[in-house]
Amino acid sequence: MLTEAMDSLNERERHILTERRLTDNPKTLEELSQVYDVSRERIRQIEVRAFEKLQKAMFRIVGIILLLFAAFTALDPLGYRLTALVFITLLLLVLGVRNYIAIALVALALSFGVFHSFYYWLKVPLPIGAFGL
Repeated sequence: MLTEAMDSLNERERHILTERRLTDNPKTLEELSQVYDVSRERIRQIEVRAFEKLQKAMFRIVGIILLLFAAFTALDPLGYRLTALVFITLLLLVLGVRNYIAIALVALALSFGVFHSFYYWLKVPLPIGAFGL
């Protein structure tokens, strides 16, 4: 998970965070400021911003894992269409999409479109759920 979250950082942020926090012999702000030819304060700011980006990426990854678990457990009681609708909606929100109309349209189209494609056209049995939707 940490590797995927580290991919959200640019090279300089990754290097500064690695050298300051993820090594056995961390470098000082002064040492890194000489490497990048910036002030110690600027290195500190980059480190804080990189840590915040890393934290946000980790929360997204954990959120996606929790959503997958919740979708798996809700599949039989709610059925494929409702579970997919809720899962896709929440997934888009976790990923940072803020256009709520687009989220609703994409979630509806994907959940019902995929269900009908598999259930009616391909004859793959999918759970209908207690509500029959």
